[in-house]
Amino acid sequence: MDIVVVLNRDSGTMKTLDPEHAAALVAETLAAAGHRVTVRLVEGPTCRPEIERILERRPEALIVGGGDGTVSTVAAMLEGRDTALGVIPLGTMNLFARTLGMPADFAAAVEALAGAGIGSADLAFVNGRPFVHQISLGLQVEMVRRRDESSYSSGLTKKIASLKAFLGTARNPPRLDIVLTVDGRRTALGVTGIVVSNNLYGPNHLPFADDPADGRLGVYYSDAERLTDLVQLATDLVLGSWLDNPAVTSDAGERVTIEGVEHGAVATLSIDGEIEEMPFPLVVTKRRQAIRVMLAGDEAQRRVERNASAEAAG
Repeated sequence: MDIVVVLNRDSGTMKTLDPEHAAALVAETLAAAGHRVTVRLVEGPTCRPEIERILERRPEALIVGGGDGTVSTVAAMLEGRDTALGVIPLGTMNLFARTLGMPADFAAAVEALAGAGIGSADLAFVNGRPFVHQISLGLQVEMVRRRDESSYSSGLTKKIASLKAFLGTARNPPRLDIVLTVDGRRTALGVTGIVVSNNLYGPNHLPFADDPADGRLGVYYSDAERLTDLVQLATDLVLGSWLDNPAVTSDAGERVTIEGVEHGAVATLSIDGEIEEMPFPLVVTKRRQAIRVMLAGDEAQRRVERNASAEAAG
């Protein structure tokens, strides 16, 4: 397979690696598996124009090393193209990479990509803006804002900054008064946080999807306000038992709308980890099997077979 690999020097994990050595490892591992490989090291701001140039040559696969934000940007550029997206997880949480079956370890992820299968993934949109993992309002947005006000230079210091941001947010959590509509079901809510995911999150692990192309949007919200309840929710998130937390409500559908109670209100939301502002209402839709992706592991191979069967059935 003709593969181009783009590694973001500015990602958290790359700051703990020797970039040139990492690039050489990627090239050697993929070439040993019989692939034709080009590896490029880029700075964060030059990532998009570099990828635009790469796509002009139409490689069979484009592997991106970066966090969820970088991956989200590239995935949107690949919509409707034949080029498959591969991910080397170089961010903090790497939740979409987990959906694709990628190991967290750099070398292990490269090995997994060397033998990965090709499948499909859904792409979601909020007011027309694409995302691969999730959008969120409330708690997570405030945590990201607080974290980004801190200085960090590695994945470890970013996690420390994230912990401090959580504690600061949990002591004075935001409250959102919204109207949520899921496939026509309209509900007025007061929440501290709400998430709409590209695909349904699986049980017994961190909040990421087990299937990148299940065709449904996940909706998760919480009204927890007390510090003890928020600490318990954070603990459950780490342990993978968060879906059983009594303060969490979940739903699913193909179209989700979030309206602000105040007329003309503007939403501050996190889109795959990047903070943006958009006017209410937020309309979330999705396109099934919008991009091709490289999938790793036994479960990923089963997804490849399932997606192939679905495509054959029309």
